[in-house]
Parts: sequence; structure tokens; C-alpha cells
Amino acid sequence: MLKKIILFAALPLPVLIFIFLKLFGKNEFEVPVYWSDGVNVAGCKSQPAPYVLPDSALNAWGWKGDKATLIVLGGNDIKDNLARVADLFEKDDYTTIRVSNVPTCLLLAGDSSKVVMVDNERQIRGYYTPTNRKETDRLAVELRILLKQY
Repeated sequence: MLKKIILFAALPLPVLIFIFLKLFGKNEFEVPVYWSDGVNVAGCKSQPAPYVLPDSALNAWGWKGDKATLIVLGGNDIKDNLARVADLFEKDDYTTIRVSNVPTCLLLAGDSSKVVMVDNERQIRGYYTPTNRKETDRLAVELRILLKQY
């Protein structure tokens, strides 16, 4: 009889814990702002904090000030993975801009970064190389978080 009482008391315990965490828990993640302390990169002119992309470059690329903008630097090897990301969002959620021949000190992207995420305040929020599924998933998750913040 004691075993039945203990079993009956133990069964609702996981459900109660789940409900408690749903009601009172906070599960949040923030997409970091890159270069918030300014730019001090070898070979590049120092920039004050926080570093924001210049209006002149963004306007030349057709930037509209959306909540999130993906600046695509790479070629055709990431086209399929970016299409997979686009399928996860509504058409107007974010903007994609394809550019080429960007000065290294403008986006501060390394040779391997092929996509740079920029928020509506012109701050760089992420560097991605979506050549594999893991990196593409990271891009999609951080894009979703950034869109939810704004």
C-alpha cells in the first residue's frame, strides 16, 4: 500500500515542475552586439564605441532600416542554405542585400564570414558562414531572436 501512495505522489511531480517553470521561468537569449566597445583591429582605423555601419555604405546598398538585414558577401555555395532560412520567415520580416567588393574594415568580417546580420540601429549582430546545416540553423535562430526583440 505504501508503494502505491509513493507512486501516486511521484507521478504528478514532473508535471508540477513543468507548469511551475512555464509560469515563473524566463528562457531568454540575447543576440550580442559586435564591436560595442569600438573598433581596434589591426590595419583598420579605430572607431568610437559603439561601432555602427556608415549611412553612406548602407544607402548605397539599398538598406531600408528594417529590424534585421542580412548582408550576403558569399557566392553560390550558400544560396540553398539561405533559401532554407527564407522559408522559415515571412517575406517582409527581414531584408537580404547582396554585395561584393566590400572593404575589410567596413563590415570587419573575416575571410570565412559570408553573411553579416545588421539590426535597425546599424549595429552588427552576427557573422555567419552558412555552408553547413549547423551554421544555417544558428543564423535562423539568432534572426528569430532579433526579430522578436524588436
